[in-house]
Amino acid sequence: MTIRHLPLLFLLFLLLFGESARSTPLASVSASVLPPSPRTFVTSAQRDAFRSWCTTGDGAASFAAMRAEFDATLLNLPLPPEPQPYGKPYPQAKTNEAVRAWRAAQIDASRITSTAEAATLIWLVTGSAPHLEKAKAALQAAARWSPDGAAGIAYNDEAAFRLWRKIPFVYDQLRSTLTPDERATLLPALRAWGAAIHHHVYTKTQKTIRNSIAVTPSSHPVRFVSMDGIAGLALLDDLPEARQWFDYALNWYRTQFPPWGGDDGGWSEGPRYWETGVVSEPVRFQDALHQIGHPDAWDRNNPRSFWRQTGYYGACVLQPYPATSFGDISMNGKVRLDWKNVRFLQKLARIFDDGHLAAFAALGQSPPATFPLAAGSYPTGMEHLLSAFADTALPLPPPADLSTLPPVRWFRDIGWVVMHSSPGRPDDDIMLTFLSSPYGSFSHSHAAQNAFILSAYGEELAVNAGYREYHGSPHHDRYTRNTLSKNALLIGGRGQAPKSRTSTGKILCLDTTQPRLIRTTGDATAAYNDQRPSADPLVETVRRDIVFVDRRYFIIRDTVRLAPPHAALPVQWLLHAERPITWDEATQAATLTNNKARLFVALRSPEGSLDGKVENTWPTPPSAGFLHSQKIATQSHFTAATTGNSGSVRTIVAILWPDRILSDDTHPGDLSFDLSRPAAGSGTALRITRPDGSTDRVIFTGDNVRIE
Repeated sequence: MTIRHLPLLFLLFLLLFGESARSTPLASVSASVLPPSPRTFVTSAQRDAFRSWCTTGDGAASFAAMRAEFDATLLNLPLPPEPQPYGKPYPQAKTNEAVRAWRAAQIDASRITSTAEAATLIWLVTGSAPHLEKAKAALQAAARWSPDGAAGIAYNDEAAFRLWRKIPFVYDQLRSTLTPDERATLLPALRAWGAAIHHHVYTKTQKTIRNSIAVTPSSHPVRFVSMDGIAGLALLDDLPEARQWFDYALNWYRTQFPPWGGDDGGWSEGPRYWETGVVSEPVRFQDALHQIGHPDAWDRNNPRSFWRQTGYYGACVLQPYPATSFGDISMNGKVRLDWKNVRFLQKLARIFDDGHLAAFAALGQSPPATFPLAAGSYPTGMEHLLSAFADTALPLPPPADLSTLPPVRWFRDIGWVVMHSSPGRPDDDIMLTFLSSPYGSFSHSHAAQNAFILSAYGEELAVNAGYREYHGSPHHDRYTRNTLSKNALLIGGRGQAPKSRTSTGKILCLDTTQPRLIRTTGDATAAYNDQRPSADPLVETVRRDIVFVDRRYFIIRDTVRLAPPHAALPVQWLLHAERPITWDEATQAATLTNNKARLFVALRSPEGSLDGKVENTWPTPPSAGFLHSQKIATQSHFTAATTGNSGSVRTIVAILWPDRILSDDTHPGDLSFDLSRPAAGSGTALRITRPDGSTDRVIFTGDNVRIE
């Protein structure tokens, strides 16, 4: 062999072995330290404890209820057939018919694998022969679905996800009951499915960077890494390539997770996708690692680990009552501290012995006395049962005093600031969430830089407007994802660029050094200039200051410096609510009233009066059928536009005073304020007459603010 042949041989080596070589982790765990199979969720050594826990322990009530539900609904029900193609794969074709077929395939995949999972666990606990036969039949039927078909990862990734996230676990638990012929039939199918899933996950996630979009992450594959690792762990004894799947997931979580957040525990896609991208899927892989005693489980030895901090993201962003938030949220557009999120906070409280997380969990919806089977969705009740079993040796710490926590939390990793007046007392709490994020407006994020959402006294007031009937619906695409639907600014009627990795914002500061003030500033300049020629920027700066005074009310100051060619443009200040907003042109004040609380908004601009208007329609409405099914009424949308548009600077100052509605409907005093220049230097001086009778003088000078 001559040296000139070496490059060709090297290329051949990369083609044949490159993926395997690249995915080998820095410190692979040898097979000798792993327990014998089964090793997913209920290991061979844990089976007796699991049976006891499900019959006489804390899991008994849920297990009995789910068994009864399974026997009544699924034990004798025919298994769903393999889905058939419905045209171009979603999301290329977004007709209503395609969306219905796309969702139906996911439901069928969930049902067949949930049947296999539930029957397996019932057999494992009781030894019931009919349940074993049902489990084997469902496993074999699901494995016959083609990874290249209508439920495959390339055609309908959500259906493939719902299938593959359970099948390896079922096989792992049933392995000893399978005949050689049954295994010989199953293993080629499992190899084909596992190879297709791993290839998809690997190619989409191999270059992702922790807490960064320098390499564009993809939302679904990031969620799918967990099932790749679980499949590898389950099939280590049967498929040589399973070692690669497990090692890849192990190392990816060790070095690259999470791309959507970082050390502060944030999740840039918002709390709804935190629920799927953290609370549901990665938790399963961490539970699997915990159950085999793996040292990587939960990154417990790292005091600044994502897992140690992310509970505070959910605890700070979610309230016990339904409310909008940033990022995509399906159906009625609201999230809350529901029982599934409560269970996650309790899990983290147990793992990290964190009484504050235990206290936050106590504020939310109590977990049900028995888990619902939920066989057509995920997570299923059996998944919750397995997750609870993983926690049995970890006591829940007593709740800690939440009033000792700071009233504001800055998630630097994602550019969110959350302020609370009364942490731990949601009926008394005033809460504002502010976003100016380096993650832009792509994936499940929206064009929402420098936007805010405000809740008070048990319900939300200033909301994110719009809905998501399904991802990419006309209403979602043309309205909900855009700046027009946010409590933000338009410049000359234009918002920020949606669906853009470079439509970014930045939190410039958080100042908590003054006893009466909490102040943060966001810069959204890049977002308004994104997708424009570099030689023709729209703006020079766009900044929003938010000042929380006495933990009672907010001052919002917007300063826009327009680029010279666009100096004549007006700026529009936006506010959205679920109930009608009223506007008084003479006093330059807006009011919105809900059931428990209302919000008074006084507006001023040093450039002149503001031209306000209220609309109760969307430019691109949701479908009538969706509005009817969700029992949703129209929302109210307020715009205040600058009118004195001389010079290149536009300044709008707003005072937002939330107030409780009393039983006698006592109306508070008036809210008003005057703008002036400070006695020395440039800036803005505010003399504020508060509804409670007090007067505040607040002065902005440069990057500083003070109260007198």
